[in-house]
This record gives sequence, structure tokens and C-alpha cells, in this order.
Amino acid sequence: MKKIFYKTVKVTVNDITYLDKCFFIDYYILKSKKITEENGLKKSYGIGVVKHYTDYFENDIVQEARVCDITEIEEEIHIFAEILSKNNIAPDKLKNFSDDYFADDSFEESAV
Repeated sequence: MKKIFYKTVKVTVNDITYLDKCFFIDYYILKSKKITEENGLKKSYGIGVVKHYTDYFENDIVQEARVCDITEIEEEIHIFAEILSKNNIAPDKLKNFSDDYFADDSFEESAV
């Protein structure tokens, strides 16, 4: 699997949990190849999300989640990564968000 950096988002919050009153979310596109029954290779794309910050006690905190094999369409995963970044989707929400998003048939209509 290849991990390709997509974007970093800085989220400002008014919460003492975060030493600098902010945290960062990095978004990655995960690209993998699988062998098919016809002895060919099939590309598959997924998403990785990493949230990192320094907490009140000056500990470096990193949370990570990934969802592999979401789609075989590269354009679709880029659109999804942009939606995640615009909505500041953190690792703890990634699985539910991706399940809801890719279960919705309206994506095909809106992407055209």
C-alpha cells in the first residue's frame, strides 16, 4: 500500500485540552494494487486520517484511522478527501462518515 499525502488542516478550538488552542488533521490517500482472478492488477483507493496536537500537559498526542479499499476510482477518492478536509473529519469519525458517504447513491449523480 502506498500512502500519499493529500492535505493538512489546522483546526482552532477554545479548549484547554489543546495546549496551542488548535490541532492538526492530515489526510492521506491510500493506494493499493490487488491481483485479480484474470491475473491482472486492480487499483484500489482508501483514506488515512491522522490528528495530532500537544495537550495541556505538553504530551504529543497522535490519533490515526484508515479505511482501505473504498473505491477503484481515483477521482472519487480525491473528491472524498476534499469533503473530509472541508468538514474537519477526525479519525474517530472516519469509518462512520465513509460508510454513510459511499452507501449514498447520490454521489454518482453529483460527481457527473
